[in-house]
Amino acid sequence: MKSLGAVGSLTRTADQTQIARFWGLRSRTTGTRSPRRRRWHTDDPEQNARLFALLDLSLADSVIAFYDAKYTYHFWRPITAIRAADNDGNPATAADPNWTPLATTALDPSYPGAHAVVSAAGADVLSRFFGNDEDFAVTSEVLPGVERTFTSFSDAADEASPQPHLRGAALPLRPGSRPAAGHADRRLRHEQLPPPTGAGPPLSPASPRARFLPGAGPLTPQGALSK
Repeated sequence: MKSLGAVGSLTRTADQTQIARFWGLRSRTTGTRSPRRRRWHTDDPEQNARLFALLDLSLADSVIAFYDAKYTYHFWRPITAIRAADNDGNPATAADPNWTPLATTALDPSYPGAHAVVSAAGADVLSRFFGNDEDFAVTSEVLPGVERTFTSFSDAADEASPQPHLRGAALPLRPGSRPAAGHADRRLRHEQLPPPTGAGPPLSPASPRARFLPGAGPLTPQGALSK
């Protein structure tokens, strides 16, 4: 973590650095990511309105849940953990008071990660409407001219979910850890929206998003800070 997330990391690959900057860094305006796709709407205005309503409500539910969880768990950020490692009670870690992450650290607890929860919720809603086998590309105003391409909504969520530890913003968590999530699924069930055609097999436990599924297990930090 200490090596991978550092501003001058020699461990992080060029692609990992691009992923970290693409999803994680904000511009001076909105820091938005924009999908490029032929059709992400229906020909029915009512269905379009329903889609945007479900998407916005699911995102709102998720944001409320992850902020509540952040101040329940109070997980520290890497910059605090690494710089204060002499006082963490772990003899395997050593403090580095000059350690600096790739990106500016957010002023809230680390866990749950906003990118992971919001990306999972958005992917779940969109896949229920359009299926999970949509090819698309995404651009970011933070990195003009760069496109990230995906073959499904879940692929995009899988890339966005774990990237905070690539920029030194959050500690990686073992597969199986999860916040109080599942809001998109509950919202969609309430609206009686059926599973999508082409949704593919169930989410693999190895997927970064698997930590946010119901029953995924207890929260567990991963890896020594000095590694």
